[in-house]
Amino acid sequence: MRTASRKTTPTTPSSISINRAPVLSLWAAVVAERLGYDADEAATLGEAVSVLNARSKGRRLGIFAPAPHDAGRADVTAAEPRQHEQLQLLGRPVPVTRTAQGVRAMIGGEVLNPQRVRRKLEQRFGPNYPIVRDAMEHAARSFRPAELAAAAYGMYERFRPSVPPGTRGWGARGALDLDFIRSLAKRPVYTGRTKARPADARRTTNRLVAHKGQTAADRPRRDTHPDRDGRRRTKRRTPAA
Repeated sequence: MRTASRKTTPTTPSSISINRAPVLSLWAAVVAERLGYDADEAATLGEAVSVLNARSKGRRLGIFAPAPHDAGRADVTAAEPRQHEQLQLLGRPVPVTRTAQGVRAMIGGEVLNPQRVRRKLEQRFGPNYPIVRDAMEHAARSFRPAELAAAAYGMYERFRPSVPPGTRGWGARGALDLDFIRSLAKRPVYTGRTKARPADARRTTNRLVAHKGQTAADRPRRDTHPDRDGRRRTKRRTPAA
């Protein structure tokens, strides 16, 4: 059962109605930023993941024709130049190019513009854009980058809007539960700092402190003087007459 992790106000909806494409684009961008890409790089990478995912699903549903020479590789299109570098994001290879402004994702040989991607997302989400982004960032920050890279797509599958199966769900809207997204955060939210272990969890290196209330000075030490061998003395018996 999905449980709310934060109280909402009348101006902060607990869920919104939207289709999956912008949700995946924004989530992939948030993940990319957590992995170390800047905001512009992440925006293009997120949009590319969403577009490639839609193409792959469209082919499976028969909406798009299979890409020639790639019938067994739904994640790669023939239009993507093979000479370009590829980055992995949410388990999907994304064609990229390196520009003077940084890494930019490519679709069909076209370099994506981060400003256009951002405006598109703001239009899709409307006034809820900052609220949705905040919920996603809250969840993403709670994971270390390597953990998030491995878990990101599985998390998306859990919170993405629920739509009818097959072609009926193509482009359909569904409920995006913002409280549930927040609930996916690990506790406590990871800020990049290493938490100190509590004092009672640290291992003691002083083996002499073994009893409650007893200090190292109170406990008798083993005699290690070289002239004493520590052998136990035994009482000699007097031979019977």
